[in-house]
Amino acid sequence: MSAPRFFATCLLSWSLLAGRPAAAQTATDTPPAHAARQGDLALRLRVGPAYLSTTEAFNELADRNHSGGGFAFDAEIGGWVSSNVTLCAEVSGAVAFDASADDARTVYSGGFAAADLSTVGIGPSITYVSPWSIYLGVSPAFTIMRTSPTDHFFLAKDWGSNYFGVGMGFVVAREWRVSDRWRLGAAAQARYAALPSNGDVSTMTEYALSVSATHD
Repeated sequence: MSAPRFFATCLLSWSLLAGRPAAAQTATDTPPAHAARQGDLALRLRVGPAYLSTTEAFNELADRNHSGGGFAFDAEIGGWVSSNVTLCAEVSGAVAFDASADDARTVYSGGFAAADLSTVGIGPSITYVSPWSIYLGVSPAFTIMRTSPTDHFFLAKDWGSNYFGVGMGFVVAREWRVSDRWRLGAAAQARYAALPSNGDVSTMTEYALSVSATHD
């Protein structure tokens, strides 16, 4: 599945979840008064399938491009800075095993016909939560991208290439309250990163559709 089609599927899925009219909500869908109190702890987790695409740039040489499906996770911990805004520290990651080369030039230039892709990001996240448990978040991050051959463990020290740079993540989600302190729902995410290396700038793109859980 192509990246645009995958992301469109994510957005459509979220739209179906978020499109329920407010009048149809039950009393349990509305956060209790203490759930979004300034100074309270906020904990948010997401995990689900993902699509990763990477470009390893080599200045005047041909780029090496890989893409494939995998899974992603995100963990945020912080607090409520107002009645509807959280500020958290976030750790995110994704991995795609056996991602395929996108074109013949990748192999001709010395790249792998298939590769394991992985990425990790660390940074702050700021999230706006509406009264109907729809949230929108943005998260700049220091980002690491790694490519490695499929016949070696993808974190092996002496196999593969590491790229370091900065990224930006975006998330939109709809959750429903399942207890006094927990909400569960679905989220659509997009992440982008620029990683200077080899005299050029490599890139990473990630799209994910995740199960979302928030403790407030």
